[in-house]
Amino acid sequence: MGRKHRRKYDHKKPPEDKPATVVGVPPENPNAHHCEAVQQECSKKEEPTEWWRNPEWGKVIAESAIAFFTLASFIALWIQLKDARESFIKQQRPYIWVFRSEKPEMKLGEKAAWTFYFINYGKAPAKGLKFRTKLMIGGYYPAKQPKEITELFGRIHPPGTEDVGTIVSPGDATNFGTAFSDAPVRQQDIKYAEDYDAGMLMFIYFEYFDLDGNMYSSEVCRMTRRGYPPGTIYTDCDVHSKVK
Repeated sequence: MGRKHRRKYDHKKPPEDKPATVVGVPPENPNAHHCEAVQQECSKKEEPTEWWRNPEWGKVIAESAIAFFTLASFIALWIQLKDARESFIKQQRPYIWVFRSEKPEMKLGEKAAWTFYFINYGKAPAKGLKFRTKLMIGGYYPAKQPKEITELFGRIHPPGTEDVGTIVSPGDATNFGTAFSDAPVRQQDIKYAEDYDAGMLMFIYFEYFDLDGNMYSSEVCRMTRRGYPPGTIYTDCDVHSKVK
């Protein structure tokens, strides 16, 4: 009985192991590669670039170059204007010189006298003109330059007195002066003037200014030539005849 009532069990063959089907996997995105490329490009842009490739630096360099050339042009123009002004001052400057001398006067026992006339040959007025004179007799030759002649050509105006003196307009030929000897005339002085050159010498030092206050000077030296009297012949010396 026991076997008959034994429950029968169906012994079925177990199912084979098969991989389970994955449900819900998203399909492949066709734009995935494109998005990845865009992301890489954005990463490149975020990376720091070389300074010389930065367009802002190019702008700075261009502006700096323009500023440099502008400054250089301004400096060149300033130099040209300065040179033009200096050239204009030189061309328009006053120019004082002796244009005529009277016959020297030599009388025994009296100081010798020599009158001269001067003119402004320049194109601008000479302001604050002053002059010194020295008349020497007795055969002195100017190339020796004794101390009194050297001191004659020193500055006349103290600083700040440029307006003190005479104003000489261009072409004005009415101005004159007279130089006197330090000592009375002796007989040997007259004899020397008759027989030798430079028996009498006249030194004149002019100092004057233009309207801008620039100082100028003229050194004049005149000497007698043999033949006095009668009719003294005189000429400029080979020294102390210049304009500065």
